Amino acid sequence: MYMLRKFRKVFSLIILTTMMSLGITAPGYAAMLGTDDILAGDNLQQQRDYVKELLNRDEVQNQLADMGVDPLEAEQRVDAMTEQEIQTLSSQLEELPAGASALGLLAFVLVVLLITDLLNLTNVYNI
Repeated sequence: MYMLRKFRKVFSLIILTTMMSLGITAPGYAAMLGTDDILAGDNLQQQRDYVKELLNRDEVQNQLADMGVDPLEAEQRVDAMTEQEIQTLSSQLEELPAGASALGLLAFVLVVLLITDLLNLTNVYNI
């Protein structure tokens, strides 16, 4: 009988402690998001989609295949690019003259892949 009371007391303390600890929550922090913050994220995704759209062109994929670069791997590299790299790439692509975009895109993508390879961020050319 004594053991049963002692067990109930210990068990009750454990349950009480557990229930009280569930009520403790971490404070939440919230901040207002400005329109610029929301548009910046949306703009980045649009730029990334623009580069992917150009990579999906047949002539670009043929040139990548001729140079030994897998088009799927190039698309994965675009996904892995930082915000600054995507902005630079998309701005340079928009400045290309009409008709030269496929070759210019290919040259720029190969240069970006070479730079990331030299910085040991990727392993495309097995240098």
